[in-house]
Amino acid sequence: MKTYLLAPMIVLACVAFLAVGCCDPKELAQVKDDYSKAMGENSRLGNDNAELRRQNGALEAQIRDVGSAGAGNQAAYQKLQDRNAQLTRELTGLQHDFDRLKATGMVVVEGSLPAEMSSALKALADSHGDFIEYLPKYGMIKFKSDLTFDLGSDAVQAKAADALAKLAGIINSPAAQKFHIYIAGHTDDVNLTKPETIKKFGDNWGLSAFRARAVAKSLYTAGVAQNRLAIVGFSKYHPVQASTAGGNAANRRVEIWIVTPDRLLTVPSSVPAPTDEPKGSKAKEPKPPVLELESGS
Repeated sequence: MKTYLLAPMIVLACVAFLAVGCCDPKELAQVKDDYSKAMGENSRLGNDNAELRRQNGALEAQIRDVGSAGAGNQAAYQKLQDRNAQLTRELTGLQHDFDRLKATGMVVVEGSLPAEMSSALKALADSHGDFIEYLPKYGMIKFKSDLTFDLGSDAVQAKAADALAKLAGIINSPAAQKFHIYIAGHTDDVNLTKPETIKKFGDNWGLSAFRARAVAKSLYTAGVAQNRLAIVGFSKYHPVQASTAGGNAANRRVEIWIVTPDRLLTVPSSVPAPTDEPKGSKAKEPKPPVLELESGS
């Protein structure tokens, strides 16, 4: 502000000098030079002042923008909170549905078998690693057919029978009493060719089913109740690997699934299961072959 008053003061000094008539030319020149410098400084300060005003206006605009952004961020934050609450509700609903399906046995969860039973099955598979595999995710023991049966045969080999007897002990343990056993036979995609094999099994359907039946017989011979067992033959239609020339050995297998009773693919019944013991005069009545696992049925 003092600088802005400098130019008028210089002008007044010049007028005073001229009025009294004693103004020295050199002094007048100096005064004019000072005046010129003061005017330049005044102009510079005016420009600086304008720039400061511009910067101040820009800063105020930024402050307003920050305020608006803050309000916008708050709105966005609230929107995210609402979305998170919605997703939490959806997740809770999905977990409820999953738990319900798990309870009905419609889904398989890794680790669904009791830890004691799972450890025993793993130990069994480890001790027979050449032809047994345990898949804890599915509660399933897999036997390789090529080391369980001779080619084109449903007769269980001795070492496989020994392993099945040990498996029966695990299945009959207290931890496993609530579980039922599905036995599924599988073949490769090579059709039967030997006349005697075709005569006995008909085709791969028959071979896969008879091999499952043979495993079931080994288990109930070792003490597993027959009403806990079920067999199925899948033939060549559920391969685990692509076929190769001469068939893929990985596809020739017997799977033993350990499942809860509510996962059996049949209508639950409260009627007592039949026994093999004769009951009076009805002992001679024939039983439906499909329900029997004895040889010749």
